[in-house]
Amino acid sequence: MARNHQPPPSHGPSPYGPHVPPPPQHAQNIHVSEVNGPAFAGQTSIGNNANFEYTNLIVNLQHNPIRASGPAYKRLERYALEFGFDFQKDNPRLRTALTKHVTPAEIILHVSAILGDVEVIRLLVQTEGEYEVYVDARLWDGWTPLHQAVRCGKIEVVSLLLLELSAEVDKVTLDDKGLTALHVAALYNRAEIATVIGIAHPNVEARSKKDWTPLHVAAMCGHAEAAAAIVNLNADRHATTDRNWTPMHCAAFEGHADALREIARVPGTDVNMKAVDGWTPLHLAAAAGHAKTVGVLLMLHVKINAKDENGLNPLSVAKMKGHTEVVRVLKHHGGVFGSIRDIFRAYLENRKSSMERQ
Repeated sequence: MARNHQPPPSHGPSPYGPHVPPPPQHAQNIHVSEVNGPAFAGQTSIGNNANFEYTNLIVNLQHNPIRASGPAYKRLERYALEFGFDFQKDNPRLRTALTKHVTPAEIILHVSAILGDVEVIRLLVQTEGEYEVYVDARLWDGWTPLHQAVRCGKIEVVSLLLLELSAEVDKVTLDDKGLTALHVAALYNRAEIATVIGIAHPNVEARSKKDWTPLHVAAMCGHAEAAAAIVNLNADRHATTDRNWTPMHCAAFEGHADALREIARVPGTDVNMKAVDGWTPLHLAAAAGHAKTVGVLLMLHVKINAKDENGLNPLSVAKMKGHTEVVRVLKHHGGVFGSIRDIFRAYLENRKSSMERQ
């Protein structure tokens, strides 16, 4: 069985440590559409050679299936040639001035993960084989093949990397987000893949650089299916961010009623937790004018007249924001306005905060 090989020795800083060199100045962020979901969306250039472009390769292969057909070794050769590598002449294990801190074979591993080409990946990772790549190799965007496969919805590749090749399930992206594979599954609503990741015993409470767990990400994006899968992994529904927001706060703020239901379906979920300003999920939904989400929260038996630090309840907040439908729903279910003094005090506090921000 193939193993998670360590990166080959190199002179100079390793790309597998805590820092990755920045991409070249001409690299751009480009999103490429794919038939079955998002394809690669990251740095388009590798090294300093503008011919080394992910997007060109992926688009070419997607629109010309013949080039991605035939025996696995032939496909591997075609992928390599797209980047200007000739594995008949060039050693795929050696880093070059062109590829910088990765080997040509590791670049092709990323490409194969994006395309979902399991057979080519098996060729690349054969122990003592011709290529023998490091399965957790990061490229310029700081993502591993596992992150790429999750993003592109390639469940067979994810299974191969995690369950056979021992890829690190909790390795984080070395970018401004710091995502694990489970965060990526939440971000792209890959519910089935989240379940597969769960088999590899991930840290379901891993924090991104924004202090979000995967469940926070799924909730904020409104990805109910991914949220359900992550909840099934025994994720903490009460995990809080630096502002004391739970996943329910995130779903309520964005008006994602279905995601909110999935998070709250587990008995014992506290639907009245307060953020640092004393706002409950109902306050957030009311302030944003999400009448449907307000209705869902009311069915979950939230405290309809809970007060924030300024003494405002959700109905008062909705009234101040001018959300007439939310006001109607809350009043119908027993909501009452706060005192005039509380509302005036909240007005003064809001005005003071606005002036301080200016």
